[in-house]
Amino acid sequence: MISGGSGGSADGVAAELLASEVLFAENRAAAARCRGVHALVEHHERQLEARLQEMGPGEPDWSRLDPIDHTCQSLVATTGVTYSRASDVVGLAVDVHAWAPAVLDAMESGLLCERIAMLLCSRIRDVDPSLSHEVQAAVVEDYLGRLRRGERPNRRTISRHADNVVAKIDPEGEADRRRDAAFGRGVRFRREDRGMCTMTARLPAAAGAVLAERIDAFAGKAAPGDRRTLAQRRADALVAMATGDHVVADPDGGYRDTSAAGSADPTSASARGSYAARGKGNGARTGEVAGSGAGAGDGASAAEAAGQRGADGADEPVHAPVNVSPLLRPRVTVIAHGVGAPRLEFARTGEAALETLTRLLESAQGATFELVDTRPGTHDGGESAYRYRIPPDLARRVRMRDGTCRHPGCAVPAESCDIDHIVPFNHSDPSSGGLTIEKNLMSMCRRHHRYKTFSDAHYEYLDGGRIKIRFGRHVLTTTPTGPLARARGFVTAPRSPRPNRPSGRTSGASSEGGPERSRRRGDHEDDPPPF
Repeated sequence: MISGGSGGSADGVAAELLASEVLFAENRAAAARCRGVHALVEHHERQLEARLQEMGPGEPDWSRLDPIDHTCQSLVATTGVTYSRASDVVGLAVDVHAWAPAVLDAMESGLLCERIAMLLCSRIRDVDPSLSHEVQAAVVEDYLGRLRRGERPNRRTISRHADNVVAKIDPEGEADRRRDAAFGRGVRFRREDRGMCTMTARLPAAAGAVLAERIDAFAGKAAPGDRRTLAQRRADALVAMATGDHVVADPDGGYRDTSAAGSADPTSASARGSYAARGKGNGARTGEVAGSGAGAGDGASAAEAAGQRGADGADEPVHAPVNVSPLLRPRVTVIAHGVGAPRLEFARTGEAALETLTRLLESAQGATFELVDTRPGTHDGGESAYRYRIPPDLARRVRMRDGTCRHPGCAVPAESCDIDHIVPFNHSDPSSGGLTIEKNLMSMCRRHHRYKTFSDAHYEYLDGGRIKIRFGRHVLTTTPTGPLARARGFVTAPRSPRPNRPSGRTSGASSEGGPERSRRRGDHEDDPPPF
């Protein structure tokens, strides 16, 4: 971050204050809008009551116009907003006046934005009415208290904190809320422009874990010449799973048909490849692509033997199959120690029941079980502490602790993040600081990894996995939210011992120096970071 002297610094502070005041004013305006919209709802309620008094005895109930729907239609007609937006605005106005006045008060203070207000209301809407006032006040205070302490939780963490508060005050209703949430499951398709559509799915965590494992196994590792991102390979794998196709990628990122028809549509029958073998290994986790009873090299030989030639008789480039039908070999993480009862966690989708594990194993061909030792620093020490490269088991442990990117307010899953040294690794003298140990590592998405590297932000590890970040005049903190951190209960952990210096090792540049190899597994930017 470059400052243009004292004048530039003053301009920056002034701009920051102006932007902050505008955002606070926007939050207060949202509160005023809630009051105005609620007054409009009350107006239409009075109109309905007057009409009911005029209705004859044979008037059907369906002829009554819902005041909320009438209010939405009024906003659409007078302001030009979409019906979906009007519905959100009216719903929030009704909620904060009917049973969540603490949310409205926080909005009027300028500290709570409209989106977070909607999120908090969604987490406390189904609470026992007799506990509603206590719950909504406690949820709002918990959120505002975290802001005062310098935390900037993302939406998922805000939801989790709110759910914890609700469960503590109303534990009897937790089972009902979980059952009601399951009724919200579904898959929806929406038409988009330019020949695309959007699919959204809301699934139980267990079902989502099974689907995610299957898609990743089917997507596999990118074959040589395959320029698709991981997200694109997952999309193609999902279609191939449904149609039985085997998609082969061209170097330009398009599709190549292995049949004589030459269709470019990977969903058509003519786009099915000739690679009918089932894969070995676990796809994206090991990158293996193999045929039935044969290695990946055998599959390539089969393609060459097919004699694919162009119109001029010259050999065309051979493309390895990228979507085969792999066997599902999940990695199951069981946290059996720590705070609370033993539980089953899936990294991407959350907590699930034991019956789900049973169903998953029934469809799998073997699985890897991992019993996690929750004590901090159990993977530290030895030669690896003085090397720049991060051992895979230590990187996995850091991701399991963090849950998401550790930049304030970022919700990128830890599994899609780089693993970064909090105190930079000293390549000239590794023993002087920046060791490769758990308490000096954190998950950072590619965007915030670059920000940390090239800005003047300062990061510091605190006890219990918390991290303090200084942004100029501001000091913020982040708390780990992964299953390992939850098992530890965010209890202040003892300082992990400094690893013993390996005997016979002299100071100097690490033999493992160079760019970090913990690559982001996100939707784009697959190249390693330039730092």
